[in-house]
Amino acid sequence: MNRNEFIDYLLEKGQCNRFDENQIDAIEQFCFALYDNTDLDKSTNKIAELENELEIERMRLAACGVVANANTRETAKEQRIMSEDYKSASLNDVIRAVDSEIEYRERVAELEKQVEFEIGKKSIAREQRNKVTKRNSELEDELTESVEVDAFILSGIEDLKEALSQKDTEIAELVGFLNHLVDHECISDCSLHREATTLLAKALEGEK
Repeated sequence: MNRNEFIDYLLEKGQCNRFDENQIDAIEQFCFALYDNTDLDKSTNKIAELENELEIERMRLAACGVVANANTRETAKEQRIMSEDYKSASLNDVIRAVDSEIEYRERVAELEKQVEFEIGKKSIAREQRNKVTKRNSELEDELTESVEVDAFILSGIEDLKEALSQKDTEIAELVGFLNHLVDHECISDCSLHREATTLLAKALEGEK
């Protein structure tokens, strides 16, 4: 676009009357400078540089997402291997947050194991307590049965003692009766008396 074409352009847009001759010259030089090859190359290079920076920022953002999802020790170690260009302060913040999440999850898992262990210990203790309670109950039953047997035996012994006492009384009465007969000369044969007394004595000794 030459000067006349530029003036015609301004006339077409209805803007030419707003500028004097010197202003039109300055505007013309400015517009022509935009089409200078050197400036165009600079602009192209700047655009490429900005596009490259934009791509790097996109990759940095993607890296934050990838690292955020790698929340185990193994995957975190693998996914954090990348070009230094894609690392950023934001990525470091994400790494710290993920490390905290991994640490908290591991602590929770450890606490869960401890809780399960304590529950297992209590379960074992409860089973042992039930066994002891059952055995105590069995021993109480056995003791009760033994006491009943002992009472029965003691009762039998008492009955036997009473029977022996009655026998002793009967024998003593019989001996007294024999002595009475001898004393009153109801039995004159001393050998018969001795034989009767001996038999009674043996009977008495055998009962004891």
